[in-house]
Amino acid sequence: MPRFFRFFALAAIISLTAGFRLKANTVFNVDLSSYYTPWSSWNPPVAAGSESGTGSTGSGLSFSDPGGENVTVGFVTPFSNYWPGSVTLSTGDANPLSSDVKVNTLINLFNGSTGNQVTVVFTNSVSATDTFTLSIGQTVRDYHDNNNGLDGLTGAGSGVTAVNWWNNQVSETDGTPQFRLDAQTFLLPSSWAGTTLTSMELIYPTASGNQATLSAFQIDDLGGANSPTPEPSSLLLAGAGLLSAGLLRRRYLQ
Repeated sequence: MPRFFRFFALAAIISLTAGFRLKANTVFNVDLSSYYTPWSSWNPPVAAGSESGTGSTGSGLSFSDPGGENVTVGFVTPFSNYWPGSVTLSTGDANPLSSDVKVNTLINLFNGSTGNQVTVVFTNSVSATDTFTLSIGQTVRDYHDNNNGLDGLTGAGSGVTAVNWWNNQVSETDGTPQFRLDAQTFLLPSSWAGTTLTSMELIYPTASGNQATLSAFQIDDLGGANSPTPEPSSLLLAGAGLLSAGLLRRRYLQ
């Protein structure tokens, strides 16, 4: 192979890969404190539940509140008094995503009926969206076991998985935990690399007693390429390589 072709191939590889940077694994816990519906405002008032932020039933996931102390079980506004509606939670995370990002949440219900229960919509900084549906018995279930026949958790859904994260080790007559928190894991599109995750919207469509609760929202960036658009320095490097290849080709042809 002529030497200038070898140089041209090398320059092409540089131009294709120089714009990508590898990113180390980072975990960002979204602050949910401003979204919780105050338990004291309920009629009658209900005491807030608080579970260990590092407790895990083998899921391998660890959540924390802004103080790193606990995870609180609570509704997010306007999910109070069993009203339908939606709420959009801003992440506050300005870190560019890599091509390998998961979002972990703790979403449960206070009751449950059959079918789809919660729609989850993620939005990035260029207004692209990715939508998931949580279905009872598959990827979401009751926070409390009320023996309604929907207390299983297969853990498999469309684009989302789920696993029990915590339970209070108190069993009812059917042997299931009386209170529990379940963790969902959503895989974001690899094409979102270089953008930021700006928000998560929870849409709850019904006015029945299947109230959605949110206890944690975590962005787990596993690392990978996070700059799909070459940076100026990378473009200069690639341009220099192509220019060199061109000069070598000219010299070869003379």
